[in-house]
Amino acid sequence: MPTTPRHIGPTSPADLRTALYELLDTTGADTVTQLVVPAHAWGLLGTGPTGTVESGAAR
Repeated sequence: MPTTPRHIGPTSPADLRTALYELLDTTGADTVTQLVVPAHAWGLLGTGPTGTVESGAAR
């Protein structure tokens, strides 16, 4: 079974911006929200709270 590298994708802000625009263009989405909502619905992003949410809730 092939393994997925832990780090995939751009490393600089400019590279990230370029990759995001390419993804939006490829998928036909107008905004990042149009990608995130289905990704959550399909279970691609997980359902657990993030570290930020946990830290805020612990205050």
